[in-house]
Amino acid sequence: MSKKPLKKVARYFIDRGRVYYNSENFDLALECFKKAMEVQPETEWGYFYAGRALYKLKRYDEAIELFLKAIEQDSSRPDFYKWLAHCYKRKEDYEKALFNYKKVLQTDPGDYLVYFEVGDMFQLQEKYDQALVNFKKAITIEPGFALCHSEIGNTYFYMGKFEEAVKNLEKACGLDKQNPGFYYKLARSYFQLKNFNMAEGNFKKSLALDRENIASYGYLANIALQKRDVDGAINYYRDALKIYPDMPSTYLQLINLCSRAKKYETAVFYTFKFLERYPGDPHNTALYKNLGLICLETQKYDPAIEYLDRALELTPGDTGIILSTGFAYLEKDENEKAFERFKKVLEINPDDPNVNFGLSCYYTKIDDFSSSIRHLRNARRLSCDKTGLYFYMGYYFFKRRKNGLSKKYFDKAIELNPSINRSIEKLVKLS
Repeated sequence: MSKKPLKKVARYFIDRGRVYYNSENFDLALECFKKAMEVQPETEWGYFYAGRALYKLKRYDEAIELFLKAIEQDSSRPDFYKWLAHCYKRKEDYEKALFNYKKVLQTDPGDYLVYFEVGDMFQLQEKYDQALVNFKKAITIEPGFALCHSEIGNTYFYMGKFEEAVKNLEKACGLDKQNPGFYYKLARSYFQLKNFNMAEGNFKKSLALDRENIASYGYLANIALQKRDVDGAINYYRDALKIYPDMPSTYLQLINLCSRAKKYETAVFYTFKFLERYPGDPHNTALYKNLGLICLETQKYDPAIEYLDRALELTPGDTGIILSTGFAYLEKDENEKAFERFKKVLEINPDDPNVNFGLSCYYTKIDDFSSSIRHLRNARRLSCDKTGLYFYMGYYFFKRRKNGLSKKYFDKAIELNPSINRSIEKLVKLS
């Protein structure tokens, strides 16, 4: 066991290395500590400090080797075992990590940070009861340890005990009012309890301290939607993209929300941004299709067909896209082109109930009512969407000037889906 005093030159290199280490220049720190090891290889300190620099550089195997050499020189120092344990923990060798943390506690049972590390290690392994035991030992020794209160709350969150999570996270926030992560975890727990007002307030506190806490924006958008504040939700997604513009999932959430809310201009704007940024993304088929459907909805039939055809280039044989293109041609009164699309769908999937709607609409438009009703019966037999069935039945009777039956089926469609009333009004106006 070496406890020799440091030579002057070795001390010089260690002191210089510690300056670099404290300024987070770990490569230069390591070089200095290696020099100390060369000058005085029989002392433990060069190995120990070099091991710490290697740990910071995430070179854990090399760090372990040096910490073991330091322990060979002097096995009485708990810090040597603690840093060795940290390395094993980062390598997910939890058995060896726990063995060395216990070595520290044998010498220093009041080291609350070691109890915290052990608790964190058990939490990583999803051994939540053991995690709590060790976290609670840490705060028994150091009641003001805010991070530990936070991790107790976090552990209860993972266990689904959200009220306990809130209690401990409130304590953490009270101890450290400047930690955005604590407010975020607290807000997340309130969200799970469906206490959206408290969740919203704490997510906003988190963002006030760290506006780049990106997950908060998603939660706040969700809360805004719970409150039927679509514009608010859209703004939260926009804010997230201003901070992190390379987040494809946020673009997709925003596009989907704007499309459902009929905020078509915004949906189209972000769709084009997505397509430009991610030209090979697998979602692009759906995005081109969505552009086509938006154009169809807004009566821009030529662009609708163009975008639907682009979607079809990416995913040939997609019957939903082919069918939508057929309906676009029907709206343009290019009935034969529509008919060709519907026939193609039948070739690919003869049991598609929706193609029967298209064919019924086609035959109704050309006054072939017997073929039209036949396809409506086929749709019903194939367990079709009831709203669609009633809509096209209403159209069939409308064209046959049977206004009582037409109104009956249109009313049934509106009862199932009130938004279809707009399509009915457009249909009646154009006919």
